[in-house]
Amino acid sequence: MTPAAYALAGFLAALYLVGELARRCGAPALVGEIIVGLVLGPYGFDVVPQTRACTIAGELGLALLVLEGGLHVDLKTLREVGGVASRVAVAGTALPALAAWGLLALLPAFTAREGLLCGVALSSTAIGMAAQLMTDLGLIETELGRVVVTAAMVDDVLSLVLLAVVRKSTTTFVDVAKPVGASAAVVVAGVGLAALTPRVVARRPAPPDVLVAMALALGAGAAFAADAAGSTPLLGCFAAGVCFASVEGVAHRFDEVVGPPAAWLYRVFFASIGFVVPLGRLASAPAALYGLLLSLVAVLTKVGTGLFYREDPWKVGWAMVGRGELGFVMALESFHRGRTSRLALSVTVWALLVATLVSPVVLRRLLARTRGGGDGDDAETRRAEAAPAAKAAAPE
Repeated sequence: MTPAAYALAGFLAALYLVGELARRCGAPALVGEIIVGLVLGPYGFDVVPQTRACTIAGELGLALLVLEGGLHVDLKTLREVGGVASRVAVAGTALPALAAWGLLALLPAFTAREGLLCGVALSSTAIGMAAQLMTDLGLIETELGRVVVTAAMVDDVLSLVLLAVVRKSTTTFVDVAKPVGASAAVVVAGVGLAALTPRVVARRPAPPDVLVAMALALGAGAAFAADAAGSTPLLGCFAAGVCFASVEGVAHRFDEVVGPPAAWLYRVFFASIGFVVPLGRLASAPAALYGLLLSLVAVLTKVGTGLFYREDPWKVGWAMVGRGELGFVMALESFHRGRTSRLALSVTVWALLVATLVSPVVLRRLLARTRGGGDGDDAETRRAEAAPAAKAAAPE
């Protein structure tokens, strides 16, 4: 083995171990993986070989992650709670973007344009993290869990549309309208194909492995088409996943076959975020101070979205606080295209990391407090706990 191969093996081992350590400490694994990229990347010890190749591999992992998200969309649940979830999602997209824009535009270190782009990066919610939290807390089958997961999914779609806008070099009406229109066309096409695909598969059945290959091929084609139309390739990947979401066995087989190798690419993607942020700049006083201010905006604006779900506003709000891959993607996109400074990128990374760290901690404590109160005022918790007993007592 060459020295580069040893270095790559050590890098991958560090990604796994530090990610697992973060998970065991109650934080998402992506936090540990970003830290590995910061420490071992070009602005740290610079021991990662071929960082450009690693970045490309990470981009492939991101595409697979978004495709997987589309495969796990529950269209029935979307119809049931889509109204309230959409209100939560729209508020969760608009409030952070506008508030961050207003805050950073007032600070001399940032331009108004940087404020808007940083705010857009804070608009997304981590659907995977939200779903995992609801599962861990035993609420995934309740109305609360369905609202949170559906709102996070709609939030991600809106964020993908914003990402398409961010990719444009100018902000005239035509330049903004084109990616929005293209993204809307991708969504409409995805919904239409999602209704058609199960019927086609039912008429001409195929083994699950073939269907997974078809989903991957459609994902690649849809990504190319979305990019050519002026949207973002990731929205094409998501739409391709939705097309096969209602085809039995595809999502499960995808997780079995594609999931394990893709998991390593996901880790590399989050590490690649750390490749472009100088550790010294991230730890500098201005970045830390501005980052903490922006963190307050990132947290409070998402907590406020819970007001659109009156039955349990605090839990919905805190469940929406956690950020995921799309926020980092938008922050990197703006930086790589020369629209934000390295300081603005560092501040945005601070806010995304803090929000991602505090969400599961506060939500778990909030649920523990309402369960421990014993006063019977937590309707969703009672329903979650009563569901198994009700199923057992139901007549056959």
